[in-house]
Amino acid sequence: MSKNQTAGSPNRRNRCVAGVALLAATVFGLTACTPSGSDEGAASAVTVGAVQDLSGGLEIYGQQQLDASKLAIAAINAAGGAAGSELNLSDKNTQSQDALNVQYARDLIQSEKAPVVVGALTSSAREAMRPLFASGQSLYFYPALYEGGVCDANTVITGPSASQQIQPLIDYSLKNLGTKYYIVAPDYNFGSISTTWFETYITAGGGEVVGSELVPLDVSNYSSTISKIQATKPDVIVWLPVGAAQSGFAAQFAAAGLKDQMTLISTNYGSGNQQLAVSAEAGEGIIAALDYVPGIDNQANTDFKAAWDTEFGKGANEIHESGANTWIAWKLWSEAANKAGSTEPAKVLEALRSGMTIDSPAGQVTFDPKTNHLIRPMYIVQQNSTQGFDILETVDAVVPEYEQSVCDLMSESTTNQQFVPEG
Repeated sequence: MSKNQTAGSPNRRNRCVAGVALLAATVFGLTACTPSGSDEGAASAVTVGAVQDLSGGLEIYGQQQLDASKLAIAAINAAGGAAGSELNLSDKNTQSQDALNVQYARDLIQSEKAPVVVGALTSSAREAMRPLFASGQSLYFYPALYEGGVCDANTVITGPSASQQIQPLIDYSLKNLGTKYYIVAPDYNFGSISTTWFETYITAGGGEVVGSELVPLDVSNYSSTISKIQATKPDVIVWLPVGAAQSGFAAQFAAAGLKDQMTLISTNYGSGNQQLAVSAEAGEGIIAALDYVPGIDNQANTDFKAAWDTEFGKGANEIHESGANTWIAWKLWSEAANKAGSTEPAKVLEALRSGMTIDSPAGQVTFDPKTNHLIRPMYIVQQNSTQGFDILETVDAVVPEYEQSVCDLMSESTTNQQFVPEG
């Protein structure tokens, strides 16, 4: 067994497990200590995979994905496993490199025979890996917000798509903040496609985009960007920071005296706890559309945070969407496996498509069989003076509108592509 594999021994499969595993099991809505038969007749253990960036610049996201995976697997095993099988988690550090995502995903599918793989952050990593799952040997769950458009029978998206975040954010912004916009986005497919979406929704709502630019991930000096913003005088700045370097824009924006003149809005600020990397003074007032913040008031979130604190000692108030959506991925997969009575990918997918709604820390989410996305709440939030977020508005049951317009996996199950908006 490799050193990065977390296993449970078969002889404890029927034992009640104390501590966090029991608490976590209650969050999953399962019955802890559920017997799965005698040791002689019990199903063999199943290896499941997780890929996440634990170094290389994206570890603020990857560490929470791994923590959430470990917590979820403990909960599933405490409740009797998935379809009667105890789970061994094989986790891989992809070091913020797309090539390693491909290498480790291939290993998990072909060598370790994992029926499911959860993880990755960037869209470039996701798109590099997705073709590996085309054979149907394994299901892939992508637990991060993204630019939208993926239509793939073997890929399940548990983060929100662009249309689910951007439309509620722009609706709020046009009503409350102004009509002139400048867009600052990262220079890769997430940023370029998201920019097109913002331009579409801003224009459709009667607003105007007065400027936009794509910024490489390693850029940390924004003086030229700020000069362009000062020249165009927008009401609102759309800011989509990815990675440590890009978080520096907020401080430079504030230092230039622009906070009193215009508002920063985002669909991913806070998704990796950027609000903790930015000073409270610079970050206060930034508005975002997020699918999860720790302040969401529901029982599943209360239990989730309690389980997190019990396991990791602290940090529940710093959980971000990558952690929550990783948890949701494992909950969906395990409940579908239990419903199917099997961890075989085709049977799990059939169970998902038969109709599945769960109460999650992010609110009630429903699997959409047409698109393999989730119908879910979105939250318009604003950073406060203590580097947390206050919820300004909740939009319930937001559908993946664009994906539903281009993707129908129930009638075209072999579709395997990412659609992109015209623009």
